[in-house]
Amino acid sequence: GNQPQILIKGRSYISSFFCLGCRLFRIDYNLVMDEVYFLIRYTPFWAVPLLLIGGEFAYLFWLRRKQKLTMLCLSFASFGLVSLAYYFWAGGPEKSVKYFMQFVRYYFY
Repeated sequence: GNQPQILIKGRSYISSFFCLGCRLFRIDYNLVMDEVYFLIRYTPFWAVPLLLIGGEFAYLFWLRRKQKLTMLCLSFASFGLVSLAYYFWAGGPEKSVKYFMQFVRYYFY
């Protein structure tokens, strides 16, 4: 009847739930992916501050022996470092978006 299909033919479960979530919350899939591509294209502008601020606060919390906050800040700094490494490995803004699009199309469609 009116119930949405959970598994769309030919798609993985993750992409099916993402598309189902877009339908339920009336979010345009292309609009969401445009924002993700924008963030990937301009990775150095958010990853470098994230890396520096996360590392500095991790050090401050480590001195104060706040282990949970230290790990949280270290995870932010690590995410920034991994994002920058991917950006430079891919070869810049255009290639990083191209490789991410290929990844999404291969694993989620």
